[in-house]
Amino acid sequence: MAADTPTSADATPADIVREITALVEAGHTLEEIADTLNENGAPPPAGPDPSWTPASLRQKLTPPAEPGT
Repeated sequence: MAADTPTSADATPADIVREITALVEAGHTLEEIADTLNENGAPPPAGPDPSWTPASLRQKLTPPAEPGT
């Protein structure tokens, strides 16, 4: 993870999203980011999977579709 934003069990959701965004912009793959978040104990998103996965990251990074598009 980036040195200026430690991701841990006490990180807020906003902290985690900022870190994910920074890592994507730095060229890390979703798998690398998921592994890092899990290794650092970042609370996983709500859902059926109890850990970060590339799919859960994709869902966080993809804006919702506009109705009718």
